[in-house]
Amino acid sequence: MTLSLKPFQKSAVDTIVSVIQDTAIKIVKAPRQREAIAKAQGSVLLQAPTGSGKTLMLSRSLEAITGTLPMKIVWFWFAPFSGLVTQTEDAIKAHATTLRVRDPKSERDPQLCEDGDVFVATWASVAARNKDARKTRTDSEDTPSIDTLVSALKADGWMIGAVIDEAHVNFGASAQQAMDFYINALAPDITLMATATPKDKQLEDFRELVGIERVNLIAVSREEVVRAKLNKQGVKAVYFKADQKDAALIDFDEVALQSGLQRHNLIKQELASAGINLTPLMLVQVESKEGSVDRAKEYLMQLGVPEEAIAVHTADEPDPYLHTIAYDETKEVLIFKLAVATGFDAPRAWTLVSMRRARGVEFGLQIIGRIMRVHSSLQKLTKVSERLNYGYVFLSNPDVQTGLTAAADDIKALVNEISTVTDGVNIIEIRDGKAAIINSEGGFAELFDPPKKLPAQYTSLDEETQESGVSIPLLQAQWQLDHLFDNVPGFAEDGATFSPAETLTTHVPVKKPAWVSYDLHSDIKFPRRSDREVMPTAAEITNLIECIAGRIQYDDRVINLLMKNKSKVEVTEEELFEHIKEFRSETFTLSDARIRQVSQLSFRFNDHLDERALKLALVERLKTEVEKRGIDMPDERILRRTVDLAALAYPDMLPDACKLCMSQGVKVIQAEEIPAKYYGPSELPKSAKNLYSVIPHDILTNTWETRFAEMLDADSTGTIMWWLRNVPRQPWSVSIVRPSGKYYYPDFIVAVMGAKSKDQIKLAEIKGMIGEADSEEKARTDHLSYGSALMLHWDTKTEQWIKVEYREDIRRNVLGEIFKLDDLRW
Repeated sequence: MTLSLKPFQKSAVDTIVSVIQDTAIKIVKAPRQREAIAKAQGSVLLQAPTGSGKTLMLSRSLEAITGTLPMKIVWFWFAPFSGLVTQTEDAIKAHATTLRVRDPKSERDPQLCEDGDVFVATWASVAARNKDARKTRTDSEDTPSIDTLVSALKADGWMIGAVIDEAHVNFGASAQQAMDFYINALAPDITLMATATPKDKQLEDFRELVGIERVNLIAVSREEVVRAKLNKQGVKAVYFKADQKDAALIDFDEVALQSGLQRHNLIKQELASAGINLTPLMLVQVESKEGSVDRAKEYLMQLGVPEEAIAVHTADEPDPYLHTIAYDETKEVLIFKLAVATGFDAPRAWTLVSMRRARGVEFGLQIIGRIMRVHSSLQKLTKVSERLNYGYVFLSNPDVQTGLTAAADDIKALVNEISTVTDGVNIIEIRDGKAAIINSEGGFAELFDPPKKLPAQYTSLDEETQESGVSIPLLQAQWQLDHLFDNVPGFAEDGATFSPAETLTTHVPVKKPAWVSYDLHSDIKFPRRSDREVMPTAAEITNLIECIAGRIQYDDRVINLLMKNKSKVEVTEEELFEHIKEFRSETFTLSDARIRQVSQLSFRFNDHLDERALKLALVERLKTEVEKRGIDMPDERILRRTVDLAALAYPDMLPDACKLCMSQGVKVIQAEEIPAKYYGPSELPKSAKNLYSVIPHDILTNTWETRFAEMLDADSTGTIMWWLRNVPRQPWSVSIVRPSGKYYYPDFIVAVMGAKSKDQIKLAEIKGMIGEADSEEKARTDHLSYGSALMLHWDTKTEQWIKVEYREDIRRNVLGEIFKLDDLRW
């Protein structure tokens, strides 16, 4: 059954037909100005919301114009994606039954063309660097190329028309090739562009590049489309926010799918209650990641959706019958990545779940567009329930909502408008078939700019000409007249050349200072060997896992985690066009996979421990505690989850147990002797208390360490006996084994009079960034012989040293008291 046009649709069709007819008449009148006329008035931009019937309006326009022009016309209709070609062909055949839809891949014989023929393609199929495009653009023995087809038709007096559907997304990755094809191969007399948004930079850039100077505008407001019952009253975005402590443990993809399916089922119930025999379709958009489709499909099946009711369409797994899914009510869910996001017509879709992280306006437009349409079975009803009057988007990423809101604002900004430019372009015959274009806005002009390089007589004025009142613009107007009457002399070639001056770079060798040796201080008594900590052996590491599991206290706090499997989530439901928000709280199941994933780092606090073996030991430890309390033994899955939750809830529990165990397993050995000589640049600053009598060159590169060394040297109280730079990873250096199993080399070894440690040696670390995990671990670690390494931070405001302390209650480093030299004793 042929659809009747709504009043706004009929007005749009009448305007398009009028523009095409007027343009054709002017081309016949001034054939030599064909290109200029096309650029001046042959383009129409149809701005209308998704679901307003843009394809219907364009198809009816093409059908209405066929046979009414002074020239025959062939159309090239460009869909944005290959998956929409069949859908477009079917729509044209349904809406305009007298039009012939042709295949540009196989039906390119110009002798078989008929007036009004429509070739449906994509830019990629004719204007990209791929095999299909090359084949279409190449002549063969039995089939001419599409370029030859266009040239032959033009030579035979035909007009060429282009329809660019979904123009707001039609100029993507192949924009440059599309532009080249449009200008050099197609060069259409009529260009009809359809878009769902009033703002589109890609479309504007394309118009500018191909030289479309002005367009005839037809704009349709969303309110008009809603009144015609072609668009739903609104679209609601639903997004989620969990408590901060549980946010990482919830899989928001699963939350969005679960909530979306609940709403889908409610829609299905409402349709049944209203006596409407229709199965709604839920669209699910997943990320472009491997396995994302399978994960979504598996979870939907866990929620009760039959596998046979789920369809999939992606670039890797295309459904050849995609266009039929919109009407195939055996399919309740369609999973896709990008291919369905644009132009796919599915009036029975009320609900869309999006797991993508994109947040731009273009993304928002496509998402909203998929669920705005009203199914034909509801268009005839006088009253529809409120729930059926809205489309619903469920977002796993709340940040995407900003793009949806901006998109809704763009759609809302569309207002009813029809403005044509045909009246401003007139053809004036001059002589011998010559004609000029009169533009009422700009006066007498050819409506194309003069070339960038004009002959000298059109670009420069001598003194006598200037005095006569002639200007450069007037000379360029003269060029246009001369060009019109074929009086333009050949362009002079610009033969001027220039050579940039050579840039000479002189490389001046930098003389490095000579390196010399510095002897150990002979007047200071000190131990030639220091103590260093080393990791236990592999056998002792095995005992370490048993020790950690044995020291863990699985108290009531941990036992309570056995029952923790849900968390409250704040749900926001926002009407995008009116910006009305509703808030509610719902409970969702924690994700075992997310808990397992997030907790992994909690078990990686020591590089020498087998994470899996440690988890198994902790599960056994938890079992012991459960049995001791007389609690029914949960299954292994719950026990493993509880071990993971405990590690997340109490992040210091495992490292602290490891620290206690390692204090029993870590060994202290004597390092090699301090080298007798230190090698460094000559003329290093002297040091009164450094063992080599100079400040080492690596300290001089660090302002704070230099300041600390100078403070040690300046001590006159006898507190500091000597100091040494603790060079990392040297066989003579002092090392500390951290709970992570990594080695820590404090910056300074300092001998302090009266220190309660072996050989009165203390360690000091200078730290700028105190909040890093690495710094926090260092602040909590003691040396078995020399005690804790004092961590210091230089306060640039007060110009004082501040002690860095680890706060157990907040599990982070903080700045403490002002440092005094005497603090090194403790």
